[in-house]
Parts: sequence; structure tokens; C-alpha cells
Amino acid sequence: MENQKSFTYWEAVGKSVVWASYAHNFSEERIKEIGYNPSNDLSYIELENGIFICSSSGRDAFYQIRDEVELSFSQYSTPTSLGFRRITELNNFLLNEF
Repeated sequence: MENQKSFTYWEAVGKSVVWASYAHNFSEERIKEIGYNPSNDLSYIELENGIFICSSSGRDAFYQIRDEVELSFSQYSTPTSLGFRRITELNNFLLNEF
């Protein structure tokens, strides 16, 4: 295993948090990118639908939508509880409202 990448503690813990959230909330969504930012210990999964699943220093997952407006949610149920079935509907609503 000469080429095995090693992970920092916070990267490993953060990625376990975002993978658990992905499995629970987004298992049918396609993944665009998986990453880690060592300057702020942020682990993330970027989905093709525009949602980022994030964890900073292994804390609870939070969700960001980055389009023309950046929004953060502490629970993924927040967009769906607003009556939007897909995140694209929420993005379209926000762009028309603001």
C-alpha cells in the first residue's frame, strides 16, 4: 500500500459525518466532488444538484446551496419542509424572490 493517502484526524471524522448524512438523505443523488479544506477542517461532498454536505472539525453535518445566493441549513429537512420537492425548485424560488 505504498500509494495510500493518509488522512488527518479531523478529515477522517468529518468525512465519516458527511458520508453518514449522504447515506441517510441523499443516496439517490449523484456526487460531483468529495473534498477537504485543511485551513478550516471542512470535509464536504458536493452533489450534482448543487447541495454541499459539510462538516467542520467533525461536527454535525450542515448543508449549503451555492448558486447566486448561498444558503446554509442545519437540517436537510428545512428545504423540503418549505414545500419544495427538489432543491432545484428551492433555487428557482429564491432566485425569483430576491
